[in-house]
Amino acid sequence: MTQTIRIASVLLLVLAGLAHAQEPYIAQIKTGLNAIAELGEKERKQHQALLDELLVQADALLETHPQAPEALVWHAVVYEQYANFRGGFTGVKLAKQAREHLEIAIAQDPDGLEGLAYLTLGLLYERTPGWPVAFGSIRSADEMYAKAADIRPHGVDTNYQYARFLKSIERKEEAFRYAQKALEATPRPALEAFDKAQQQQALKLIGAQKDAPAK
Repeated sequence: MTQTIRIASVLLLVLAGLAHAQEPYIAQIKTGLNAIAELGEKERKQHQALLDELLVQADALLETHPQAPEALVWHAVVYEQYANFRGGFTGVKLAKQAREHLEIAIAQDPDGLEGLAYLTLGLLYERTPGWPVAFGSIRSADEMYAKAADIRPHGVDTNYQYARFLKSIERKEEAFRYAQKALEATPRPALEAFDKAQQQQALKLIGAQKDAPAK
């Protein structure tokens, strides 16, 4: 019994050390996401430069922690951002890698890093071309966004992204409800600019819905 407790204690210390070692990489990724959120829509060169830096950080994170769920999820977050920005063959290639890493992470952590893995899968299924080019699927996107919002119901990102998606498929009443929840949520301290930018978009979505003529 004593030996079992000692082994468990050692494992906990090892896991804690691994998590701590990931923090600098993840902090830099979050800083990059905040910086991107503060860019204007026409600042594509700056956006590209920031994504290039994020890609380096994400690859370094995964290289040093190839099996860690947190590393796999944040790596996929960056790859999804880059895939969406670039599009085309490069975008599809990155999207496929991101999905693979997210599925591995979820197999280890069913909550998917507090829903972030499911949210990122939703973005991938929504934005990636469907068969025969890739795996895009509106139905799967809906399932992933709903799962993310269920796991983290008070998240800015989980609620805004689901609201945006629902509006795009003409489920406007539901979209309005999730957009309101995004506005009521508290931005994450390490992703404050990133979340506040999403809240601004949620506010626009609500405004557009209120201004829409009644049918």
